[in-house]
Amino acid sequence: MKTPFLPFVSALCLAFSAVSAPAAGDGEAAVPADAAAEARAEVFAFLKDCPAFFLATVDAAGEGAPVPRVRPFGALALWDGALYIQTGNFKAVYRQMTANPRVELCALKPDRADGWIRIEATAVPDTRREALSAVLDANPALRGMYDEDDGKTAVFRLENATATISSFRAPPRTLSF
Repeated sequence: MKTPFLPFVSALCLAFSAVSAPAAGDGEAAVPADAAAEARAEVFAFLKDCPAFFLATVDAAGEGAPVPRVRPFGALALWDGALYIQTGNFKAVYRQMTANPRVELCALKPDRADGWIRIEATAVPDTRREALSAVLDANPALRGMYDEDDGKTAVFRLENATATISSFRAPPRTLSF
């Protein structure tokens, strides 16, 4: 049986070198606030149209060279002018993002011809109770596992992000926020 996401995940792993590249915006002019807000909203809407997205991190624990790690994610929120993701602070992905905040997200729309997106960003922890609540409220299925006061919920704000939206129907577009 052929798995439709396997080539997609393989391509994401091959593109992993971008995760260790300098942060978007280093030495570049800032994106105007209204353009950044529009880009964030478009990226959020794109990701919400996908059944899941994949988050790539670097695992530098252990011996040898750092290893790319990719896993499906679904918790996403647009709050306080920023795009957020959520995880548990007891998970390896949390340790990886706090050790190296450069991440890449990738998603494919159900009809692949409608496009896919790759997002390079810096994952910045946000420990404010309001941020935890907003992300959990936007993802009610998580409420059975997490609570803003449980001491195990972690949310990350995506900053210095560059998203590339590609499809078979149009040339790639790049958005920054």
